[in-house]
Amino acid sequence: MRIMAYTDRRYLRGTLLVVGRDAEVLSSPPWRAQDVSPGMLWGYDVIYIDLHGFQGKDQLYSLEGGAALSGETVRAADLRGTVVVATTCHLPETGLIDAFLDAGATAVVGGAGDNRGAPRGALWLAGAQLLARFTIERLQQGWPVESALVMAKHCVRLSPWRLLGWRAALDALEFRCFRKETNTNA
Repeated sequence: MRIMAYTDRRYLRGTLLVVGRDAEVLSSPPWRAQDVSPGMLWGYDVIYIDLHGFQGKDQLYSLEGGAALSGETVRAADLRGTVVVATTCHLPETGLIDAFLDAGATAVVGGAGDNRGAPRGALWLAGAQLLARFTIERLQQGWPVESALVMAKHCVRLSPWRLLGWRAALDALEFRCFRKETNTNA
């Protein structure tokens, strides 16, 4: 399974814990929105996004590097067969879910509001990051995306790591699976 991750450089350690060392990983900085072409997003089974989203903005951001990924670039990409898992805050309010789905993504997993994870530089995962890890593990095992998300939520509920970030775990349990034909509450 080919996995790509695009993350705020400050979250690189956590991103590597989510996707593993075999994934292709971009971080911002040095990457910025103008550096990312639609072709760079092509050919992956899973794309994991850990960038910042803000309500009403059709871009995702790195706090140090500014705009990191634009909706325009995403819409121009060929994402057929790709599942996007995003721990981005306010993802539904950014318009990027529609951009990923318009580009052909099979599904987008993400949540509204603040989506917390472990503190920057932590050696463990929490909240949205932990949910993303469990979801991606199930996808690697061939699970359908909705089932992978349901099981990931179950794993977050039972994980001792949730105790390190209970509020973050509650955020993660609100994640949904978005599809072009219908939005589901998995």
